[in-house]
Amino acid sequence: MQFTKIGDPRKKSAYVAEQVLCAIKDGTYRVGDKLPAERELAEQVGVSRNSVREALSALQIIGIIESRAGDGTYIRKSAGDRLEIGQALILVKEGKNLLEIWEARREIETSLVKLAIDRASPQAIDKIEVILGRMREATRAKDSVEYLSANRDFHVAIAEAADNPPLRNALCALMEIITQQLLEKVNLGYVLESIEKSLNEHRDILGAIKDQDKEAGAKTMKVHFEELEKYLKRRYDE
Repeated sequence: MQFTKIGDPRKKSAYVAEQVLCAIKDGTYRVGDKLPAERELAEQVGVSRNSVREALSALQIIGIIESRAGDGTYIRKSAGDRLEIGQALILVKEGKNLLEIWEARREIETSLVKLAIDRASPQAIDKIEVILGRMREATRAKDSVEYLSANRDFHVAIAEAADNPPLRNALCALMEIITQQLLEKVNLGYVLESIEKSLNEHRDILGAIKDQDKEAGAKTMKVHFEELEKYLKRRYDE
């Protein structure tokens, strides 16, 4: 099956997802096969790489594909379940509102931090601490771009420490969808204004993991999301 250019410009991500699902259903791609790179898919379908990324993230959330760091995207299971296909299409058609995705991420991360408190190894905690050090350095340097990069790594490290692959994959996929939209909606000046407060929140999250305090971990994680949610709501109202 050759991927074809989009006909309806209003639903680019959904169109990409539908084509990938069809390619899996008709046997063009089977479990274990590697999909074309994002750039190649974007060129074949005639959309931006962001649209491809959103579509693949939705398929990753429901477990049809998996992203392997430094390698590519692989088919994880067949696409024969209509319910799962419907879930993927809903994600890309109706789940583009950044606030809705942010709410989903908040709930997933609250669960992940509780699991990390139960399961984090000393090595996993050390890794989180090293990343927190990067965040401190970025704060001192007032480097908002590096801070956001370290911030992402911090949350992924907690997901890895939680040792729950489905939740980790869901989080990583949501973060892929969020990243570009955050850069579009969030002024980097806002990051600099709130960077000290954010750093303290991350320090408190790590402290809760070290102290094995689930209540504090869940509470701090939720508080961490509240300020940015308020900011995003103001931006959507503008």
